Amino acid sequence: MVTQFGTGLAMPFVPIYITTQLNLGVGSLAGYYAVSAATTLVAALLGGRLTDSVGARTNLLAAAVVLTAANVWLAMLTGIGGLLVNAALTGLGGGLYFSALMPMVLTMVRSDQHRRAFALRYLTMNLGLGAGAVVGTAVLANWDGPLAFRTLFLLKALTFVQFGLVVYGLTGPPPAPREKHERRGGYRTLLASRPVLLILAVQALLVTFCFVQLDTSIPVVVHDFMGLDLGVVGALAVVNTVAVVLLQMPALTLFKRVSDAGTLVYAAATWVIAFSIGAVATTMDGVGAAGLLLAFGVVFAFAETAYATAFHPLLAKVVPPDLIGRVNGLSSVVWNVGTVAGPLLVLGGAATFGALVAWSILIAFGVLAACLTLWLRSMLSTP
Repeated sequence: MVTQFGTGLAMPFVPIYITTQLNLGVGSLAGYYAVSAATTLVAALLGGRLTDSVGARTNLLAAAVVLTAANVWLAMLTGIGGLLVNAALTGLGGGLYFSALMPMVLTMVRSDQHRRAFALRYLTMNLGLGAGAVVGTAVLANWDGPLAFRTLFLLKALTFVQFGLVVYGLTGPPPAPREKHERRGGYRTLLASRPVLLILAVQALLVTFCFVQLDTSIPVVVHDFMGLDLGVVGALAVVNTVAVVLLQMPALTLFKRVSDAGTLVYAAATWVIAFSIGAVATTMDGVGAAGLLLAFGVVFAFAETAYATAFHPLLAKVVPPDLIGRVNGLSSVVWNVGTVAGPLLVLGGAATFGALVAWSILIAFGVLAACLTLWLRSMLSTP
């Protein structure tokens, strides 16, 4: 929760810092995100392999060191060269972090508690992000200039210091023993597994066209293409965060007797309902549209809680323990690609054809994701 507080505190303001405080321009900002994304993809695959060989704890300690350095470096930036180095450090640390965090949780918690652990993780993540965003906004509203931004970045670095200290104090299990004649040791074997490929395909659709949309495309669609003011956009973000916090544990109880794959079916179907509400909102003006969008934020939150509870426990059930790091590396790659591709596709549709088409794209791919999750549930339930 503390590291996510640091993320909420600083990350939303990095683009503003680069373009307005460092005066490096939009092109430099694009280069920053491109280098960071490319490095993250490579680091996620490397981190997955290292997690399986040296253990998630060692990987997380390395990630904590790199991310601490990246945020200190960000606070000291003066030019484009340093900016690109920082992007590479950020991508490296992020790739190591996300490829090892889930395996660490999975190996330290009993299998019958996996869903509760991930539900609590998503709950605390949202609490941290929300609190961090409030504090970061308050700091910048009352303290002008580059020093305010740099203070936020240094505070974020401190959250990774505490993360490293906590991980250092943990006594997690050692890496899974490797078989003498290992036949399933590598990414190639994972990609040859139909259940793994189908799970990753489901994740690709749910991430690209569902999960990441609320923080990327939807604010732009609501403001630029539906004509609603920034107050509605801000209220949507607040309502969604509060709904996640309030719904996460009830959702865990609700889906207690539903399989992990079945829970993903409900997540996909709920996202379709949420996007349908958004589509209806395009036919209204003012208060009616705003009210429907706030309802959309609540329904969207319910889908998030279902996904967060079920996805990683499902991965753990279909992959041998000695490959759990690699499969999470692949999952991180899917997540990062979806985060980039999803907004481009949806905003392209909105710019060309309008808001209703943007919502329709999300509905169509949500339906496709629901169909794939039904297929996945059938596959995993067949002896």
